[in-house]
Amino acid sequence: MGVGLATNPSNQNNHQSMSVTFDGTTNVVNAVGSDSFSHHNGTPGDTTYCPAGGCVLAIADASRPDNNVEYQFCNGINGCDQTGMNQTTQARIVATLLPAPAGTAQVNACVPGDCPTCRTQHITIRYNEVYNTTGGIHVNSGQSSICHDQAAGNDHVVIHDNLIHGLSVEMRQWQRSLRSSAATFDCVEYRESNFHD
Repeated sequence: MGVGLATNPSNQNNHQSMSVTFDGTTNVVNAVGSDSFSHHNGTPGDTTYCPAGGCVLAIADASRPDNNVEYQFCNGINGCDQTGMNQTTQARIVATLLPAPAGTAQVNACVPGDCPTCRTQHITIRYNEVYNTTGGIHVNSGQSSICHDQAAGNDHVVIHDNLIHGLSVEMRQWQRSLRSSAATFDCVEYRESNFHD
């Protein structure tokens, strides 16, 4: 990402590429073949560890009008639940203004990530010189790709006595859009650091 120093607790996503069918009238989705919505020891309707809004069912099928749309599985706190669904071959997604178009689709079905409780704690970043990069110090708890899982954040980060200069967007080696999220901190303290452009 082009930063000199980074502290980013990570919750690696768990997704499975699979085929599903939509009937076009309800918010129930059915697995095609032997693939399952529940995998990696998780279920898509997990209330505790799925991202806010629910675990993701991402359409990855260029032949469909809803390609790249991210539906979310019902989890009991996002307006619907999995009552009557086995979460193996059949699951319910959150209702949208228009139901998912009828037919078969290739999707990425997500369950909670590997470490939703991971966090970095008691970090001191000091006496560093960072130069000729796109960013200086990156402290966040970013989302994973595809499933948008997020770890539990940072706790007690102290940053002081650092010199950061020569920051420029020209230092990047590629251009792509990055999905980011707000950091979660219990205590952050910044002091006596110098930032120059």
